[in-house]
Amino acid sequence: MTVLPSKQQAAFCALFFVALTWHAAAHAQSDFPTRPVRLINPYSPGGSVDLVGRAVATGLSQIWGQQVIVDNRPGAGTQIGTEMVARADGDGYTMLCNSSAIAIMPAIYRNMRFDTVRDLTPIIHAAYSAPMLGVHPSVPAKSVKELIALAKA
Repeated sequence: MTVLPSKQQAAFCALFFVALTWHAAAHAQSDFPTRPVRLINPYSPGGSVDLVGRAVATGLSQIWGQQVIVDNRPGAGTQIGTEMVARADGDGYTMLCNSSAIAIMPAIYRNMRFDTVRDLTPIIHAAYSAPMLGVHPSVPAKSVKELIALAKA
């Protein structure tokens, strides 16, 4: 069972991100961007991170009057795309759209060629999805407490 945010929630998240990014960019340098911006998504196309990234890219393109191109670079547990951003020039023309899973990367991958804290700067939390637990209708548990008891039995 998959629960997706409503269209209103997705639009709000995208607009919130765009407004904050535009505000920060306007104060940082008034002529930014002067060329297309690359938004790297280290996941496969069509997933939740990709959908958020594309919504953000569309909004930023409209506000900035400059193309924001989503570039999907999946692989190696998101390390390929994330490293591309970590190694890019720090000029704002290469951005990363990632999930909160980036926080645990250093604990999972011992030999990363970048440091998520040192090499990346967080800008905005663009979307939130509520955690959900679902079971097949044939499972007799009707609550988490009942599911835990069933699993222990």
